[in-house]
Amino acid sequence: MSRAHRADTGNELDGFLASVEHRAFRIARQAIWDDDAALDVVQDAMLRLVQKYRERPPEEWPALFFTILANRIKDVRRWRMLRARVELMFHGTNAQGEPAPLDPPGIMPGVHGDPERLADSRQIGLAIEAALGKLSRRQQQVFLLREKRGLDVRTTAQVLGCSEGSVKQHHFRAMQALRKLLGEVWDE
Repeated sequence: MSRAHRADTGNELDGFLASVEHRAFRIARQAIWDDDAALDVVQDAMLRLVQKYRERPPEEWPALFFTILANRIKDVRRWRMLRARVELMFHGTNAQGEPAPLDPPGIMPGVHGDPERLADSRQIGLAIEAALGKLSRRQQQVFLLREKRGLDVRTTAQVLGCSEGSVKQHHFRAMQALRKLLGEVWDE
């Protein structure tokens, strides 16, 4: 490809990204209720489009971009739900020992969340990431596929090329380890 063609494609791609930026931000912000996270999602989607699909014909860019954006939004929402599940394991009961209802603004703090809850949420996220880093590689894989991606046992086994029994065992051990590792965070 000649330099002139690359420059034309780059200019055209820049124009396309500029034309969808505000709409993409509104879509992301409505989906995840957080301006900063929405901006990150849009920027990541743009970067992925440029890195992987810049050579595709321009008429394909809208479908590719909005598919990438939708997938990134799903990833953020899954991660937040995973954090909520982990938090529920440790804080999920009321005074009578019954499951407490989940509060979406509390799970997905944004511009309307109070600063203390937002700080707690970030602290929980860091604790989860640190605890996941202490699991074996296979336990991490199984846990993330089952809890973050929402895959069933059979599909997880197929993805990892192992038996369903192995998936169940690694998931159980990961959950035990996380309860132990994260229990210290919530007991404080």
